Amino acid sequence: MNNEKLNTALYQKMEREQDKYRKWLVQCSPEEILSHAYEYAVREDILMAMEELNLPDDQAMALLKQRGPLDDVFKRFQQTGNRLHGNGARCDRVVCGAESGKGPELGGEVMPVVSKKEEIANARKMDLLSYLRAYEPGELVRFSGETYCTRTHDSLKISNGKWYWFSQNIGGRSALDYLVKVKEMSFPEAVKMLNGQAVQPICYEKPPPAPRKLLLPSLDTNTSKTEAYLKSRGIHPQIIAYCIQHGLLFQSENANDVIFVGYDTKGTRRYAALRP
Repeated sequence: MNNEKLNTALYQKMEREQDKYRKWLVQCSPEEILSHAYEYAVREDILMAMEELNLPDDQAMALLKQRGPLDDVFKRFQQTGNRLHGNGARCDRVVCGAESGKGPELGGEVMPVVSKKEEIANARKMDLLSYLRAYEPGELVRFSGETYCTRTHDSLKISNGKWYWFSQNIGGRSALDYLVKVKEMSFPEAVKMLNGQAVQPICYEKPPPAPRKLLLPSLDTNTSKTEAYLKSRGIHPQIIAYCIQHGLLFQSENANDVIFVGYDTKGTRRYAALRP
């Protein structure tokens, strides 16, 4: 069995272990479920980290031999003082510690993990629409009525307190679900963020509009046909002469169309009407 297959087998075993834990948990009383919320969240985060983690053969094999590798990693995690070493949800040193029986070396960048189940419950209270309005207003786009989408993902629709990313077939209710599933943020980091410990509003600068120039057909210096047409429609010659003199009236060079031009307050041509 090569390294890739070893890590895949390990992940699948840990996934089955978590599924069994989940089925047991949903049969518990509400009070007991709440008491295990923190443990469940951390186990989920460890499992998510394992999706991208590639352990050496000896470490993967050692964990595969364990009856409950996910439970072993979680216990090692608790022994390290509820800390993950590394970037984001990377738990390779915790996993290695569980395999070797030694704790991970501490030092460098250390990310504190959720320490109170109340923080998880509080983080789940914020819906995605409220989060985007408060912290990423430039990302929020009204789709129609009370339905919104995001500027980055136009197939992600937000409505009636829920959101669904149609192109990826995933959805949720809370901003916490969005940060983990869409932004790919680790669960503890997302909880800390929504509890106000690391939230920074994201500002979007609207780009200046591109300069626009009114495009007109080629103009004829001879306006005799235009003048004759307008006179036949009962327009006084003085009015026609005034419009031509002040650049309000033109004649196209090829089709001899009558062109009426309008200006803004700065004297710039902004619109035109053509009469064949």
